[in-house]
Amino acid sequence: MNNLNNITNLVPVSESINITQSSNIVVPEKPIELVNSFSSSKFPSLNPFCEVDIRDLVTSDGLTSMGKSVRIPEMDNLEISVKTSKYLLVSNAEIASVGNEIRNRSEMNWKPEKIFFDGKTYRRSFVCEDSYFIRNIPQVGDQVALVMEEVNSYDGQTRAGIYFYYIRLICDNGMRTRDHGFSYSFRHTLNNLSWESKIDGALLKLSGNDLDMRFNRFLQSCSFLQDIEVSEPMPILLDNKEYLENLPPTQYGQIMRNMYTATETDNNGIVTKKYGSGNSYNMWDFFNSGTELLWHNPKLTQGSIDNNSLLVDGLLKYASDTQVDEIDKQQIHMFD
Repeated sequence: MNNLNNITNLVPVSESINITQSSNIVVPEKPIELVNSFSSSKFPSLNPFCEVDIRDLVTSDGLTSMGKSVRIPEMDNLEISVKTSKYLLVSNAEIASVGNEIRNRSEMNWKPEKIFFDGKTYRRSFVCEDSYFIRNIPQVGDQVALVMEEVNSYDGQTRAGIYFYYIRLICDNGMRTRDHGFSYSFRHTLNNLSWESKIDGALLKLSGNDLDMRFNRFLQSCSFLQDIEVSEPMPILLDNKEYLENLPPTQYGQIMRNMYTATETDNNGIVTKKYGSGNSYNMWDFFNSGTELLWHNPKLTQGSIDNNSLLVDGLLKYASDTQVDEIDKQQIHMFD
């Protein structure tokens, strides 16, 4: 167990603070993809809404520590994390309850998409099936829909709340984006005891003009990717922090390799290349190769989730900047 504040030999006291499970949690029925990356065969079907508790810690000589131990009884009381006395424990069930309320009050149709829970981080996503929020990418033609995701963590490494981003329907590739989506989130501290009111603002976003503008700007930026050819190496992308400098080199290599080698089989059994036209590839191919790998990874990790957002926002920023440069060049030539 990790030590806290240099106090050694911490042990949990017998009393625990149980988080009451909300009675109106709706565990989604199929169709849904359960993604659980907790590798131990001892817990193959961990319930995302299982009980979680937080316990005071004391030293072996009976002194009370400032530390709190977060544990999951269903995992044989495995200690998930050690936090300070200012830590606010919010259960996955509580986040899901608020998510259910937002979806119900939105009067929009939401289809369950994925559940992820590895004992520490919880994510549950839904796709909006309302025709108004299913839109075509200009020039490309692919349909994109709005996604709502509930997020929580028991180790405090991820902000809890409600997040909105997009999904490409033809392949169900999730496209996480901070720049073009929006979220209502909070940190797990006692300063956020009224956290429900913080994320209730998601309802206002769903009915306002801001979502329309963000969605359309996202679609327009995606369309720019088709006009940019892929050429290796790509230093302008990989050496710029605003683009893909923080994408791990191994991840970049996997995305490129998948773009060149991935195939698909049609209803007649004919196998064709998934990406590119002949020997030509554009950034839309690279973009979708990356979101495919990072979204459908059977061993989903927090790293792949973060890299998905990094890839999407980095490439769309690059595409928008490139488009602006082209417009500037055209305007300059008009006066030559």
